[in-house]
Amino acid sequence: MVMNSKYVYIKPPKSYPGKLLQNRYAYEHHVAWWLATGEILDDGYVLHHRNGDHKDNRIGNLEKKKVSEHAFEHGKRPIRHGTLAGYRRGCRCEACSKKNKDYCKQKRLVG
Repeated sequence: MVMNSKYVYIKPPKSYPGKLLQNRYAYEHHVAWWLATGEILDDGYVLHHRNGDHKDNRIGNLEKKKVSEHAFEHGKRPIRHGTLAGYRRGCRCEACSKKNKDYCKQKRLVG
């Protein structure tokens, strides 16, 4: 078992098809979800800990949610891509980067 700031990593069973850290570890809650449901999360989904305890990985405490729903619940607004605000909030996709460059050219901050 390995710990990071919030979640627990474990060595999953050899048959676990999900994402691995350093080709050896997986999030304990993802493995618990897979063992109970047989389902690996698709992109755009997260597992929410209902009681807020990230180390309580009982299946009854886990809930599959869309990333946008989860962010909204925690008071985080999703980033609107292709905007200067998106770039300022940390998005570096091509559309947000272009908007930032256009803004800097307008304000003559870059040549």
